[in-house]
Amino acid sequence: MTQMTLALIILIATIVLFIWEPWPIIVTAIGSSIVFAYTGIITVNDIFTGYNSTTIVLLAGMMVIGSSLFHAGITDLIGEKMVKVTGKSERNIILATLVVSCVLSSVCSNIGVMTAMAPW
Repeated sequence: MTQMTLALIILIATIVLFIWEPWPIIVTAIGSSIVFAYTGIITVNDIFTGYNSTTIVLLAGMMVIGSSLFHAGITDLIGEKMVKVTGKSERNIILATLVVSCVLSSVCSNIGVMTAMAPW
């Protein structure tokens, strides 16, 4: 079996596990990295190099903050205020979200804005 075929099988299995989610997504992601190294497709030294990035730390931090805001009920308050301002029109809500995202993207990292504005 060629390395390309093996990599494709691992990738398909990873996608299926992401969708099915029998384990937490982080376990699947790290597990697939380890499988890639175990099969010799990448070197052992390169397993976690992709996780050594400020973007990954930013995403993890934003997910923690977003989850905290959600569980504290702050996102519900923001949603209620947004509905009061825009009305119950889906088009107006999407437009308001777009404007807020554009304003935030002008001063923040695009990855951080995407994480903050993505629905849960």
